[in-house]
Amino acid sequence: MRPDAGHDADTSLAVQPPVIFTVIDESYAELGRAWARSVRKTTGMEPIFICSDARAYAMLGDSGHVCEDASGGQPMSRSEKTRYPDSTFPNDQASFTNSLKMTTALAYLRQGRSVLYSDVDAIWLRDPVDDILRGEADMAFQPGSFPQEAKTAWGFSVCMGFFFMRPGEAVIDLLETSIRRFDGSDQRGLNLSLLEGFDLRWESRPANWEHGRIEDGWTRSVAGRCGRTGLRLSALPHSFYQRHGTRPETMDHAYVCHPNSPKDPAAKLRILRELGIEL
Repeated sequence: MRPDAGHDADTSLAVQPPVIFTVIDESYAELGRAWARSVRKTTGMEPIFICSDARAYAMLGDSGHVCEDASGGQPMSRSEKTRYPDSTFPNDQASFTNSLKMTTALAYLRQGRSVLYSDVDAIWLRDPVDDILRGEADMAFQPGSFPQEAKTAWGFSVCMGFFFMRPGEAVIDLLETSIRRFDGSDQRGLNLSLLEGFDLRWESRPANWEHGRIEDGWTRSVAGRCGRTGLRLSALPHSFYQRHGTRPETMDHAYVCHPNSPKDPAAKLRILRELGIEL
């Protein structure tokens, strides 16, 4: 693959807005509706729900949301972790739902469409689309802290709870590689793929950034480039794309509030409400 292979998107498609999507099962339906309202309110765009079970597809579809049924007619266990025993998610259904992020993104990218993925607990406070599209990266993402291997190497990790991708050979190659090594956690798989086989170099290493303040905060994107494929990455500024240390007083300037929280929909809703976010 030549070094600029990640930049070959069809210019006739480049002006199209990104496909905004999330993945969901029935247990997150209430939170999903609140997330969709935040997307519509800030962008005027209609997001797509990729539903991992038939019940979520019915519930959200009946509410007028744009949905795709990705269940395949195969119910997964909600009490056991047998399919991916090392998953960071609590059961097989949750791991399967998580897997749909990368496969859905890949399908759209192969059609020449850019994608903007958001977890349903990443609430949109301002329109992030223009801000992200102003950059030139093939992949832009909210910074995170898992897995530890990436945090140790770079000072942050790629958070797969909020990411943007432009179509091109290099980003498709990264997704295909990450899907092959999926073990129940897309975030672990993609970060370890980047660490181990892509010769990724970042222009700087942010420090003491896990808060949402402007003062002494992370306020500029950090660019990275993969020596093997030419893939261009952008770690979005955490002060505006908040994952850690969010406080009510830091949300006025945020585009996205995605507080780190337990993998439990009720707990996520409680934390967002405690921050004063209108759901």
